[in-house]
Amino acid sequence: MERLNLLKSHLTTSSTSIIEVHDTKDFLSTLKTHSQESTVIIFTAGDIGNGKTWCSDCDRAKQNIEEYVINQVPKGEKVIKCVIKQAEYTPQHPYKQSKLIKLKGIPTVVLVRNGEVVLRAEKDEDFTNVGLLSMIAQHD
Repeated sequence: MERLNLLKSHLTTSSTSIIEVHDTKDFLSTLKTHSQESTVIIFTAGDIGNGKTWCSDCDRAKQNIEEYVINQVPKGEKVIKCVIKQAEYTPQHPYKQSKLIKLKGIPTVVLVRNGEVVLRAEKDEDFTNVGLLSMIAQHD
């Protein structure tokens, strides 16, 4: 049974489930529980209302992440979406300290395969690179 601070929600496509993680303590257990051979993980800022987040870069990348990552993940697979609160986003944030993730900034989208990050989108130009986003989604 999943903890209360994990939320399951379905976005625009009925074939892709988004597992939202709001507590960093749950990240590794969520990754382990929902890991397939390949797992797409999205790191983004928390919503502050009106569909906006506290991170303008996240707001700019949101449409391309939905269109070219979430909507292109193979049918039946899950995406882990880690939502980061502004007050907790410091240099000591667990995702920045993680040996697996090595988060430099948000938004970031990674493809984890067999316990290693094999593809990463994290720079502004990465979120306009449809080829890169599609490769992450389709596990190429």
